[in-house]
Amino acid sequence: MNNLLKLDTYSFDEKCVYCGNKLVLEKYFFYGWRYLYECRCTKCQANFLVDMPIFSGIPYPAIYDKDKKKVVNSVADWWKDPLENINLNMVNDNIISYLSISIKRKKIIVFNLLDFVFGHCFMRLERLTYYIDNEKYNEYDFLVIIPSQLRFLIKNFENKISLIETNTSFSKYKYFYTCIDRKIKNSIQSYCDVYCEMLKYPQQEFLGLTKLNLPIRKWVNEIDKIVIVYRKDRTVGVTSRSQYIFYKKLILMLGSLDIKVILIGDKDKYCFSNVCDLRVEKMEQNTDDIWNEACSGSITIGVHGSNMLIPSICSSYNIEFVNTDKLYNFGQATAFLENLNHQETIQKYRYVYGNKYLSNIDPKMVYALVKSIVVKMNYVFNAVRHEKFEDIDTIRKLYQMANNCKLTYSFYDKINSAIYKIRKFINI
Repeated sequence: MNNLLKLDTYSFDEKCVYCGNKLVLEKYFFYGWRYLYECRCTKCQANFLVDMPIFSGIPYPAIYDKDKKKVVNSVADWWKDPLENINLNMVNDNIISYLSISIKRKKIIVFNLLDFVFGHCFMRLERLTYYIDNEKYNEYDFLVIIPSQLRFLIKNFENKISLIETNTSFSKYKYFYTCIDRKIKNSIQSYCDVYCEMLKYPQQEFLGLTKLNLPIRKWVNEIDKIVIVYRKDRTVGVTSRSQYIFYKKLILMLGSLDIKVILIGDKDKYCFSNVCDLRVEKMEQNTDDIWNEACSGSITIGVHGSNMLIPSICSSYNIEFVNTDKLYNFGQATAFLENLNHQETIQKYRYVYGNKYLSNIDPKMVYALVKSIVVKMNYVFNAVRHEKFEDIDTIRKLYQMANNCKLTYSFYDKINSAIYKIRKFINI
């Protein structure tokens, strides 16, 4: 129960930032991505809006003085500025596109999946999977507030929850929506006990990803497709043309592996030969399903970011390009996976590091990494996995297939190898 915040005056324990006196809770606000307490100090008469300890409100609890109209504690600007401008950022338009409320029990847990970053929304959705069909929570109803872009993922258990679907772009979830506040309050008012799920990120032991509407295939006998996640806003190189040149070279080299190459993501003016191009200029209703099925059981390749979360979950292997600004994100995608041990995670998730613009990543090196997986690694790794089940015949067959494979070298590799040996011999 320590991951649940109970909404009542007894659980409220915020103190005045000026005098340290315990604040009196007046109201709750559920404005979308930010859940707020409205409270006051009976000693110094100050009035505040304070972030509930939910998601980003745990590490960054902003305290907004309503009279001074500013945040009076030290928090990051990206978190502080929207609250300081709450009057300007308040939106009265209705963005609720679907509503389904089913009251069956006396207790309810509210799951807020809204955020202006796609990856944060999806991580919260991953967390929700722990509660579905978990007998520990049989006495609770679930109210899920979900962006329309993610609703397709929950259709396997949509009949088990109450649902508020919102429809706007992710960037606009930085605003405060009165319609969401009203609908949540109307939906929870008849319950005896109301809780909010708190955690900012899920942990592996609290996941049930197979419940999501995703074609997850982490284990395949042979790799038969490679998927490149192509983004206009996250390029390999400084410009879109440099990205085109990078992938053109990589695709040309991948042709020697005789494996299907698929492109998903943003359609731009550049075209590629010998690929299945599934990129789009505008998302359609079934685009996500098509892309996810393409990624299932494949090797996915792309620039590190939240756009790689779902492809990496569906795929068998994942290769991400990480720039120097994102080094603190190491392992982000792997932190939320279930049913993979440390060895399996390291083998299936590869990171290629580059400079700020990723302009120093060599497509030949990426090709060599892909080739090692396709030609040899996948056989060895499947053999190691089967050892756990004492399937001797399968183990021997897979190891033999790996041993029979030879990693061939190009003419340029042979020249470079010769130069290296000469330099080593004459010590230069």
